[in-house]
Amino acid sequence: MWASTGHEVTVVTGFPSHPTGIVPAEYKGKWIQEEITGGIRIIRTKKFNTPNRGIFLRLLNHFSMAVSTFIVTVFDRSYYDAVICSSPPLFIGLSALLLKFIKRTPFVFEARDLWPQQAIDLGIIKSKIAIYFSRALENSLYRNAEHIVVVAKGSVDELSRRGIDPEKISLVRNGVLLHNFDEPPDIRHELSFREKFIISYIGTFGASQGLMTLLTAAKSLKERGREDIHFLLVGDGVERESLSEFQNHAGLTNVTIMSAQPFERVPAIYKASDILVVSLRKVPLFARTIPSKLYEAMAASVPVLGLVEGECGTIIQEAGCGFIVEPENSIALANEIERISAIPKGQLASLGKCGRRWVEKNAERSLLARDYLEILKGCVLARPAPNSKNTSHANDLRISDTGASHIEK
Repeated sequence: MWASTGHEVTVVTGFPSHPTGIVPAEYKGKWIQEEITGGIRIIRTKKFNTPNRGIFLRLLNHFSMAVSTFIVTVFDRSYYDAVICSSPPLFIGLSALLLKFIKRTPFVFEARDLWPQQAIDLGIIKSKIAIYFSRALENSLYRNAEHIVVVAKGSVDELSRRGIDPEKISLVRNGVLLHNFDEPPDIRHELSFREKFIISYIGTFGASQGLMTLLTAAKSLKERGREDIHFLLVGDGVERESLSEFQNHAGLTNVTIMSAQPFERVPAIYKASDILVVSLRKVPLFARTIPSKLYEAMAASVPVLGLVEGECGTIIQEAGCGFIVEPENSIALANEIERISAIPKGQLASLGKCGRRWVEKNAERSLLARDYLEILKGCVLARPAPNSKNTSHANDLRISDTGASHIEK
């Protein structure tokens, strides 16, 4: 969005390998590669690649990416008006912080999740030493950032409670490009679901999502003879193997687990679904978390079934676009799905349209990009970069996004 309006944007990231740890053939054997996509300059660097499982190897992956992106950026002779770091992973913030002092460039810390607290709550980080140092790094990033951007109001409240000046924090929600969801092809028959009622989850199979609740509910519905209700799980991640093992052991013929799909195909899978699930574990921190897939489901005009609490549930209720069930309660989930399956299709379609209208007003990406740009302009104008050869103009920003794990245009 920014590049299309005349701003210069550079994204420094690793070669893609998430979540399998496998680097595409076109990048193998390379240490660095520069590309131009949609007017965005992308610098990709080599890092330690590993599947998204095992805490030590994942930390090594995160640390190697922080080191490689720092080396590339510190030797890049381009001048930037602002450096943005998108976290997690938290290590990448150290790279951006060093760049702030070396290049004397305003630093914006984008905390999409509040780490390390999320990892602590999920039991991913248990070592007292690791917790101490990760918290120290987190606090240093908050203190030294010119501005902090978060994606949920609960994060603003939490950081303010920790003593961070609320004027230093801005809320910029995740969002979607609505046109991606306007006219997807109908693939329902291709998926061989025929007249079944389809409950879909599309996204990461991670420790945060609690997806075993879906399979346990599917088992309960199968035992009730409700095989007209079918569960579709699309994605990949650390929990995929355990989910597949449970499906096979329980003989869940009412469940299909599909590998991650290209983004271009995802809107069609949304359209083929009767209900889209947004799921998070029953962890206190997740009351302040809003999965980005919520906005995609709403943009697709499909009703949402949220296994969530807190802010995410509030949005579903505010939009009037779906239903809410207590997280990790498989019996309540099975009962609610059975109830929803009896609702006339026209009423469900109306709920989906309510979700779409909410996104049009609150989560359309071009509007969010405009708001974010105003935040960046404020940082640059508040602290002119002393090493610029020219006076910084708020209407012609040069922006470096360091360590992004994916690119959103």
